[in-house]
Amino acid sequence: MRRLLLLALFALAVRPLGADSPALIDCPWTFPGSEPFVGHGFYVPRFPGKTLTGVTLYLQFTSPGTYRLALTARALSFTGTLIGTSVATVTIGSTSLNAAVPFVFAGPAIAPQTAVVFQGSIVTAPPGTISLLVRTRAGCPVVEVDNLSQPLGIYHRLGIPIRIEGDPDVTTFVQTTTVPSIASVHGQNGIFFHTDLWLFNRDPNPVTVTARYRCFVGQDCGSGFASFQMDGSSSKTVPDVVSTLFGSAESAGALELFVTSQVPEALYTLSRTYSPALPAATAGASIAALPATAANGNAVFVGLGGNGGDSSSGFRTNVGVYNPQVVATNVGFRLETSDGTLIGTTSLTLAPFEAHQLNDIFASTGRGDVVTTDAVLFVTSDVPIFSFATVIDNRTGDFVYQGTTKLF
Repeated sequence: MRRLLLLALFALAVRPLGADSPALIDCPWTFPGSEPFVGHGFYVPRFPGKTLTGVTLYLQFTSPGTYRLALTARALSFTGTLIGTSVATVTIGSTSLNAAVPFVFAGPAIAPQTAVVFQGSIVTAPPGTISLLVRTRAGCPVVEVDNLSQPLGIYHRLGIPIRIEGDPDVTTFVQTTTVPSIASVHGQNGIFFHTDLWLFNRDPNPVTVTARYRCFVGQDCGSGFASFQMDGSSSKTVPDVVSTLFGSAESAGALELFVTSQVPEALYTLSRTYSPALPAATAGASIAALPATAANGNAVFVGLGGNGGDSSSGFRTNVGVYNPQVVATNVGFRLETSDGTLIGTTSLTLAPFEAHQLNDIFASTGRGDVVTTDAVLFVTSDVPIFSFATVIDNRTGDFVYQGTTKLF
């Protein structure tokens, strides 16, 4: 009965708030959990529109009665510039204590791609608590937080069931994809790793691709910026992308790609990092570009190898992280054996848009003496980030790449 009720609420809530156009963000629930409506908040890291006209939230009440609730939107932080406040009135009957509550905004202007935060409050209500349903599909671009004292709070879960209405932004970078790891650099044992890039424009119309290179701190990113046109339904190959697009040598980091298109996921991107240079026989791995919503604050990597610091044989494991957010984040690393025994831990702070790599994660956690091929690594972050692990054969330079899509 509860599941039928929630399905009915979902069907009600996905209707646009006085509009026939698609919602800017539509995140249906997968399985419900709940957090307090007051004292928690949520945010959209890159708001995909230029106005805000409505927000529908899925709320759970403990008592029947009439409630007046407020939802406040601000820019950049929970103490940032006020965008607007909406007050909604909802009457809860005795047969159902759940409701999809629409908050209507007067269409305030928002700078596209700005971080927009939302915080709820109670104007009047019967005794009892109000809860915000949480835990949506991976990929929902709305992040729930449990601390309002920092600029964007603390990353807490995957997101919340929500529908956000407004005018879409068609003039700036509305689609962002990230290749978490690209390189043109000599690594351990003098092996030259470099990255080729392939792109396909799924839009039948031309698009402008803007590329931003976020190399590791202390390296020269070259131009760090490149822009080029792609015809409709066309492809493009960029060999040794770090050198070709950015003129950077002996560097590595993350690559962000931006396009404006009304075609969802208009830019399909694949990369391959390998060694040595062609036409010699090569070894390496393909690394796909990920949508901004693939970033997360809880990732797990398995099958990690270390060879006690001996790079002449066996395997080594490098771990990389990239913070795509406008705020700094604390990142923790916990390395365990396959049976859960702690090997070691370490942590670091990433500035906004900073990429970093821990070469030999075992040595980074103070256990460079460990010899294994089946360690497990847990990565946690205050805000959603991209993380990855590469297990490299010390003799051949061949490697296995694990991306940031595994959650725990």
